[in-house]
Amino acid sequence: YVATKVLKTAKHVRQIFFAQLLWGLILWFSVLTLNTIFFPHSRFANTDLNTIIDTAFTDTPPLIITLLTMIIVIPVGLWTANKLSKLPRVVRKIALLFLCCFSAFYIAKNLLPEDTAATPQKPNIFIIGIDSLRPELIPEYMPFLNKQLATAKIFPNSYTPFARTYPAWVSILTGRFPHNHGARFNLESESRLTNDNQYLPEILKQHGYNTIYAADERRFSNLGKAHGFEKVVGPRTGARDFILGSIADFPTSNLMLKLPFSRYLFPELYGNRAVHKLYYPEHFSSLLTSEVYKWDERPVFLATHFCLPHWPYLYANHVSKDNYPPKLHYPQNLRATDKQIQRLFHDLELAGRLSNSIIIFLSDHGESWGMVSTGLKDDNQVELDITDFGHGMNILSEDSHKVLLAIKHQSIKPSADTTLKSLVDIAPTLFDLIPSVRPPANSDGVSLLNHNHADRVIYFESGIVLAEANTKNPDNKAVAKAGLRYFDITEDGYLRVDSSSSKQMLSRKQLGVRNLRQGLFFLVHPDTSTSKPSILFVNYNAGHFSAVPYDKFESQDDDRSKLLLKFCDAFGKTNRDTLSLCSKTQSVATSDN
Repeated sequence: YVATKVLKTAKHVRQIFFAQLLWGLILWFSVLTLNTIFFPHSRFANTDLNTIIDTAFTDTPPLIITLLTMIIVIPVGLWTANKLSKLPRVVRKIALLFLCCFSAFYIAKNLLPEDTAATPQKPNIFIIGIDSLRPELIPEYMPFLNKQLATAKIFPNSYTPFARTYPAWVSILTGRFPHNHGARFNLESESRLTNDNQYLPEILKQHGYNTIYAADERRFSNLGKAHGFEKVVGPRTGARDFILGSIADFPTSNLMLKLPFSRYLFPELYGNRAVHKLYYPEHFSSLLTSEVYKWDERPVFLATHFCLPHWPYLYANHVSKDNYPPKLHYPQNLRATDKQIQRLFHDLELAGRLSNSIIIFLSDHGESWGMVSTGLKDDNQVELDITDFGHGMNILSEDSHKVLLAIKHQSIKPSADTTLKSLVDIAPTLFDLIPSVRPPANSDGVSLLNHNHADRVIYFESGIVLAEANTKNPDNKAVAKAGLRYFDITEDGYLRVDSSSSKQMLSRKQLGVRNLRQGLFFLVHPDTSTSKPSILFVNYNAGHFSAVPYDKFESQDDDRSKLLLKFCDAFGKTNRDTLSLCSKTQSVATSDN
């Protein structure tokens, strides 16, 4: 239609055909070029074309983008105008009025800042969570966050009890270790969580708080209303997310994600970090911005989880700028996350929410990329090297388990506390700062503001130890095949751990307990059919370790005995091997008594 209207000289059927073919090719080339510019990691992106564009233009090529957009939009406009011209005059006026009203509504809703909210009497609480963060890189690559930490109290000797997102966050919200709250794996069914869990957002909601959870990757962290949140901000999750995320990468639909209303057209794709080829950090920030200006006068508890630092370390407009040998793309992800946090703080400031607030900065776990040097040596001065090519598979990996933890409030002076801390300490700390809220009695954590816990013990556990995943270059299909048998799709369309697999999964866990000076770890080897689990005892002060098969382990001193009793109290009934170990320990303890 457009070809024959624009090229009016095309009278012959053959001329019309070739005119339409030429225009179709121009349209398709425009779509592919725009897809290459906006989504360079798409499977339809042309690397050579992208190189030419980058060479010709040092920054975003606005002229080319405008021209290509016009080539696509003008035919649609001409076609629409032609159709409208055939409608009655009243219908055309109604259509025009609707278009004007929609435009005005969109501008008012998304572009104009709303009135500043009244400051509530109770403090707002903001948890700024960052996935897979290596805290030592913050000063170099995250300037805004680093500036915030300079005015906060930080806890550099803090650990996650479980280097996987969902169990770590349940520990944050309950103040309990995983063996007590029941989330022993990612995507653990809500029905298998411990019945007496008391969730931080649920308690705060009872005291008048508006509770919101916001995350840009929700496939393996099923937080929501079951944990006390009134609202969840982020991509729509469920089986459709997995299906659409695996197949969605087509030039036309990709470009539609750049449209203002795409969040409503593609709720499973918009702002979804899991679909990394199509993910723009600004999209998730836009979802957060929209949420901030909807709040009423109630105090707010907002828990955010930024997932850009997580594997696969790429996103739609990612550009590598650094020579960082461990992971080339990682630093730019930290920069993008820093900008997301900065925009959130900007929105909170405009909304008048920062003046009376408690801010927690944290990471759910760290990240490790290969052989981990522990600095520990045995009696023969042989160093203990462990393999951990991700996170959550080896509890001895400091890179995976050491986390960012800091708190900022007008009543807390900036300082550093080097005592042993855990993510389970966050909920007790918040209750400590809000005296009107009574803390639950079954919390495992202690307030970060309490210094009288020098000899405290903290616990660790791993996810499933998969040999297929713990390699330098894991095969995605092999990993999926090895892990898929442990999961099932519920009637509601959600992916959850299959209850029939729990026993086998628990038998493949690594488990541990430590204090500042010493640690005791129960290590399962990937090939459990030929290797017995080992007990590893660590003296951190001496930098020494010793390891023996679990069925030959004996407590030789009071320190080991105390740690072993703590271990058995937490993990004695986890699986057949821990039951055997702890039954022997109980027998020895009884005879000693």
